[in-house]
Amino acid sequence: MIRTLLIVALVVWALILLGRWVARVLAPVREIRRAVQQAREQATGAATSSHRPPERLLACALCGTRVPASRALHGVTDELVYCSERCRDAATSRASIQAAG
Repeated sequence: MIRTLLIVALVVWALILLGRWVARVLAPVREIRRAVQQAREQATGAATSSHRPPERLLACALCGTRVPASRALHGVTDELVYCSERCRDAATSRASIQAAG
């Protein structure tokens, strides 16, 4: 019984030492992988895009959907913005119907 416990304790101790050794050996590999990943992100622009300031959201004048300012479509006046060409066209046709009637 004691002999079995001693053998189990030695095996556990050996596994702990082996795990520490493997961690030390693999540490440079992890650093290299991290450096390669950072280089890829910089090459594709992913690193810079994650540091952009948040963009202002504008509400569509027709349906109220909020869209980023860079994607918003402007109507006849710069005050009115639309989320899509469909909303802009619908608002334009409504305005022309109201003007005619």
